Amino acid sequence: MPTIFADTLGALPPGVPGLPGSPTASGGPWWQQLTLLLPLAIPLLLGLAFRLHKKRRARELHRRLRPGHRVVTHGGLHGVIAHLDESVVGLEATPGVVQVYDRAAIARVLSLG
Repeated sequence: MPTIFADTLGALPPGVPGLPGSPTASGGPWWQQLTLLLPLAIPLLLGLAFRLHKKRRARELHRRLRPGHRVVTHGGLHGVIAHLDESVVGLEATPGVVQVYDRAAIARVLSLG
């Protein structure tokens, strides 16, 4: 194979792989393929960022829970936190009745008791 010098690059036939502006194996420059993939990648990245933000907010909410807070579960149960453990929370929905739920079941805090 002959050595290619800088002054002979213009004499090469078009479509030589590896040269700038040459088409790739699929038939177009790499930047054209990238512009086709960007509209698919942007919503995926935004969705990932939204999920991470939502997880972070939920983790912060669960970290700040204290007995006496009025809360609502994801299932819609309203109650007052009677006791807390590392992974469970006891909710008093009616006076004298304490139901045990996973901490992740708490959707939001209504008041700080």
